[in-house]
Amino acid sequence: MNFIRENIVKIVIFIIILVVVIVIFSFVFKGVGSSKANTYEQMEENLKTAAEKYTNKNTKLLPKDEKEQSKINTDTLVNEKYIKELHSIEDENVKCSGYVLINKNGDDYKYVPYLKCGKYYETTSLVDYIKKNEAIVTSEDGLYQYNNKLIFRGEKPNNFVKIDEGTYRIIEVEDDKIRLISVDKYNYRLNWDDRYNINEEKYVGINEFGKSRLKDYLKDAYNSDFFSDIERSFMVSYDLCIGKRNLDDESIDGVVECSNKYPDMKIGMLYASEYMRGSIDPNCTSTSDLSCTNYNYFDSISSDFNTITAVSDNTYQFYFVDGGVLDVKNASSSFNIYPVIYIDKNALYAGGNGTEENPYTIR
Repeated sequence: MNFIRENIVKIVIFIIILVVVIVIFSFVFKGVGSSKANTYEQMEENLKTAAEKYTNKNTKLLPKDEKEQSKINTDTLVNEKYIKELHSIEDENVKCSGYVLINKNGDDYKYVPYLKCGKYYETTSLVDYIKKNEAIVTSEDGLYQYNNKLIFRGEKPNNFVKIDEGTYRIIEVEDDKIRLISVDKYNYRLNWDDRYNINEEKYVGINEFGKSRLKDYLKDAYNSDFFSDIERSFMVSYDLCIGKRNLDDESIDGVVECSNKYPDMKIGMLYASEYMRGSIDPNCTSTSDLSCTNYNYFDSISSDFNTITAVSDNTYQFYFVDGGVLDVKNASSSFNIYPVIYIDKNALYAGGNGTEENPYTIR
């Protein structure tokens, strides 16, 4: 008794250490190698972790730039003993197949796991979820087929997306990416360009995007605190449509704007004609129709948008939307922007139905 009484503190400490060691060992031996998981999302996370460990030892498999993509099959990870064979949660006899896609994003790599477990589960991207669950319409609010794209139109289409703390509206869905516009203004006022224009003999700017201040500001915006690290992890580079428009061009099909592109940008702005395409008012047929503000979700974000589109008739002006119609400003004018971004087609659907109250979420 005297021994126990004298050593009670040491005994308690020993018991605590023993419990901690047991807990640690249980985690180590379960690890990601176990095929057991309470949810399919947990199973996907295990698969993702296994792929990360595998490529840490096999770095040659990692993509070298943002235009490349690597793919690691589950069979490879199982054979190399980075994970055990995966089975359906509902039925142990059903084997799950899958893979992990690896994309380069700046200096980081994004791992996206895909699983298919018979009839019980299949990983779904946001692109696939929208295509499957959002019917293509020809009238009223919703998703419209527009050339080779799907675009949202109308006053209240279900096109809200939440990425971390950022809220966006989906403009269009393509096969390889989704185009979004932030519902919040960027923190800083910008100008298109403020250089001396020799043709006008004034400091009114020069409307050549590739040499503009705007190009530099948009690149700076990507690394600003407007976007969180989580938001940036989903954003992909894309080619900005920077084709110039004539002052008498009233088309809203976007062909002119996309006749010239500037490569590898992360942040952009609306094109001159995009605002008009959001309206389902039958009287909105040109860039000068005031009715383009009607039944148009863009109007709920702002009544005016500065665009990335320059005027082709001169060297110093660009277009902005004012009350639903196109007007022009000098490039040297200061303005706010609503950033436009693209997210990768492999952004996985996590929940939501696209309404303002229950926006789509991704993971």
